[in-house]
Formats: sequence, structure tokens, C-alpha cells
Amino acid sequence: MRTDLLRHGAISLLCLLTSLCILTSCGSKGSGAAGSGPVPSSASDTSSENGSSVTFGDASAATAHFPTFEVAVPADWSVRGNVGKVYEGDGMFLLAGPLDDASDTASVEAALAEELELFFNTEYYRSQVRFEYEKEYEDGAMHRLSGTLHNDRDGGTHRFAGCFRPTPGMYCYYFWPDSSRDRDGERYMETSYESIRIL
Repeated sequence: MRTDLLRHGAISLLCLLTSLCILTSCGSKGSGAAGSGPVPSSASDTSSENGSSVTFGDASAATAHFPTFEVAVPADWSVRGNVGKVYEGDGMFLLAGPLDDASDTASVEAALAEELELFFNTEYYRSQVRFEYEKEYEDGAMHRLSGTLHNDRDGGTHRFAGCFRPTPGMYCYYFWPDSSRDRDGERYMETSYESIRIL
């Protein structure tokens, strides 16, 4: 009899806590306009899976929400875009978003070239963008890449480090002006990469 009462009490408490967690998460995600940009995160929200706090050097992190994933981005960077987004700050920019029908590097390159043309239409034409890879490897289902982006429209280049995943489709790429910022760009990418949560 007493065991039944304890079991009934434990189940009731578990149901109450589950309901509270669901209501709390719905309330925090439902505030504001959907997809309006990164949501500033508290230190408890921006911890990687190993428990360490997520930061971008001296800058704090924010959580960017996408249909297929969430990722930490620098909180003080400006953001534009609806589905795919561009974040800009600290002399760099980040392209991140969901991917449809991206099964290989070439299809991701096409999607990134389209995004570059969309966000920077006076600087990039999708037909005049080339990617040159220095590092390319798989980390489970995630593909990691770094190298140089060539803009044949103006002859300029950017360095990049990024990742993509075919299923569910997602991409996250940092771009910066030259090799003198490689350590910063790779550190930012690593910070975001460690924070990715597939939904």
C-alpha cells in the first residue's frame, strides 16, 4: 500500500515537472518574431556538451534557431535574412541556414554561392564564385571544410572555415578577409561547431 502511494506520488511529480519543462520551453521560443535573429543566451544556455561555457573571445554567444538545428553565434553581430542568414561583425561574416537536397560538397557550394549573391548582390555573382579547399574531412555525419573563396567578379578572396550536414540539411560557414585572421576565424568556427544541436 505504501509502495503504491510512493509510486503514485513519484509519477505525479514527474508529470508535473515534464509539463513545467514543456511550458517553459514553449514560452521562451514563442516570444518575439520567429526567425528574427539570434536569441541572446545566458551562461547556462550557452554551454557545450562537455559543460564548458560558449564564448567568442571577449564576445558573448547567442543561440540562432533554424528549422533543422541550433547554433551559437556571436551575440553582438548584426543579422539579416529569413531562412538562410548572414551574421556580420569583427571584420568577418557567417552564413548559416538549412539545406535542401544537399548531398555533396558541390551542392553546398551552389547553395553558398546563391546566398552570397542574395546577401551581397553588388559584390558576388553565383556563377563567379569558386571554393578552393585546404582541409576537408568528415566528423560523423558532419563535413568539415576550410580554404579560400575566390570571387572572380572582382578578383578578391576570402578565407573560410565551415561545416555542413546532408541529413537533416544544414550549413555554417565563417568568412574573413585574409590569412592574418585564420586563427580567429577557425576559433569562431570551432566554437559554433561545438555548439550545434540537430533538431
